[in-house]
Amino acid sequence: QKDGTAKLIYTAPTTVAQDTPVVLFSAVVGGNTSQVSFTVRPNARPAVIVGLTDVPTNLVTGTSVTINPANVRYQDQYGRTSTFDKAPSGYTVKVTTSAVGVVSLSGETISTTATAGTNGTARLTFEIYNGTTPVPNSQYSVTFNVVKPGDVATYTIKDIGLLNGNSDTHEANTRDIVLEGKLANGQTVVVNNSVIKSVAVADTSIATVVTRAGINGDIYSVEAVTGAATKADAKTTLTVLIEGAEGPVVVTKEITVSYQPAKAVKIEVDPEITVEVTDNTSTGAIQTAIAAAKEFVITDQYGVETNPSASDILLTNIVKEDSKIVKVNATVVKDGLAATTVVNVVE
Repeated sequence: QKDGTAKLIYTAPTTVAQDTPVVLFSAVVGGNTSQVSFTVRPNARPAVIVGLTDVPTNLVTGTSVTINPANVRYQDQYGRTSTFDKAPSGYTVKVTTSAVGVVSLSGETISTTATAGTNGTARLTFEIYNGTTPVPNSQYSVTFNVVKPGDVATYTIKDIGLLNGNSDTHEANTRDIVLEGKLANGQTVVVNNSVIKSVAVADTSIATVVTRAGINGDIYSVEAVTGAATKADAKTTLTVLIEGAEGPVVVTKEITVSYQPAKAVKIEVDPEITVEVTDNTSTGAIQTAIAAAKEFVITDQYGVETNPSASDILLTNIVKEDSKIVKVNATVVKDGLAATTVVNVVE
């Protein structure tokens, strides 16, 4: 450089098969030397399945549960945990059952639907595949218990959450009525919706009931009746009549409808993220890349998650190397809330 300084720049290969040590060494006239050592590591890959998320393992005969990639947790070779919907391309999970008569599967790979047959137990085994090759020691097994309808001791309705009745905003204005059973030991069990004989809302000026077909029978939903933002929150009672093993069972749930516009109540982001851009001399391109990466998650009072647009992202503490931006602080401000992360920028 004109000021007498010099720089060595190393660009790592796209992929390496194993840990690769690299040494950058410099020597100048007069005998001064300098060096730095580092290691280029292979790209992260799924190594072992470590569990399931939000997958019930107690089922009444005749019911089904769908297992999606987002329900399967894995660790990579560096010990970091993620879900399989974020796994690198080329990797899949195959599922097998130890007892087809107890729990049958709609397909080998996730997404798959597990359907309960006769009562008993079955072990479902999940294994990672790289293309057509199984990943050694990647298996995870879990036991599914299938019970008879008469084994359900009590019924409950899962929390419905705040319903959005605002005339101008329609997300979260409808929520499914999810019926859960409890066994005598208190464990939750998936039940057939066919045990529901009727569903009613006490005040239909606040909410109404709608139905659609589902894998375990008709799915009932409660839908907010829209109104102006000047209205106060309204409450009413949902009543579900169930045909239990020993006669009719009535289960009630209070529901609340709000008419306020959606407003952020939480902004989440990891402390440090990396985004890839085609032009890292442009702050606008970096803002667009951050928005596209969907690292910031904004949650409103109705539980709806969204991501910021590029115009919502403010960049500060910009660090450049050779006129190219390599690191920034990115802040999203929404409805009085703010979240900041360190962003590493790469081409």
